Amino acid sequence: MPNQFPLDEFDLVPSHGGRHRIRRTAGHRVREWFLLLGATLVITGLGFYGFKIIGDSNNFTAFAPTENGGEVQVAAVNGPGVTVIDASAKSNQATDVANLLLAAGFNVLTARNLSPLTNPGSASVSVVYARTADVAGKAQEVASKLGELKVVTNNHFDDPITVVLGTSYH
Repeated sequence: MPNQFPLDEFDLVPSHGGRHRIRRTAGHRVREWFLLLGATLVITGLGFYGFKIIGDSNNFTAFAPTENGGEVQVAAVNGPGVTVIDASAKSNQATDVANLLLAAGFNVLTARNLSPLTNPGSASVSVVYARTADVAGKAQEVASKLGELKVVTNNHFDDPITVVLGTSYH
């Protein structure tokens, strides 16, 4: 066939040269895959640990009380954690009870108001909830300190001991 047609510029191209025309072998493909894997791991690691360092540098270790008696975090001492929740909507009641328990040596974690969005209305009875039977004795001590409140073993709350202050609490 080449003898039948005259030569043109495509027939006069020099023999191939340069890397782009070399056949890629399986070794080239495997090496390229490992280079891409390594680059991906380096970029992902830098991003993950970079965001972790940035995120950890902005932690707040204590919360200031708000005007309406919002969440307050206090220093921890020994014993199971106690959370105080005010369901009566009385001003600063959760904070006052948390300070009373803290002064008595209990490990108070937080003091906050019950959210009216998730729990509308107010509770009338004050109750001390123990998450497990193991902390029921300590929950009874908390209940005694607050005026012989009812103690219930229930895992509804996340903390070991949760005090829910109703409208009847003084």
